[in-house]
Amino acid sequence: MEYTVRPVTIDDYGSMLMLWGSSEQNLQNLDPTEDDYDGIARYLKRNSNSCFAAEKDGNMIGMVLSGLYGHRAVIRQMCVHPDYQRMGIDARLVALAEEALAKEGTSDI
Repeated sequence: MEYTVRPVTIDDYGSMLMLWGSSEQNLQNLDPTEDDYDGIARYLKRNSNSCFAAEKDGNMIGMVLSGLYGHRAVIRQMCVHPDYQRMGIDARLVALAEEALAKEGTSDI
């Protein structure tokens, strides 16, 4: 299956909400103060190089939000739409996040 991967921007917030809404488990894990528009905007401002979206036909089918906290790297949010799970999208997104975080100097991923 073909899809593209690109950096996440705050313009993707609506698509993120739709993706998170594709699974009840994702919705349960959202923090109402940190996962609102302003919270995600702050997160992306600090971690713009390590957050990625997978898209197919213009729709977000997966995403990873990761960043540095001191010398440690953390995956804050990871989601793949249920229709696209078990296709390796999650592994590709995590690998890209790890590469980006390693370039920023973390040795603890």
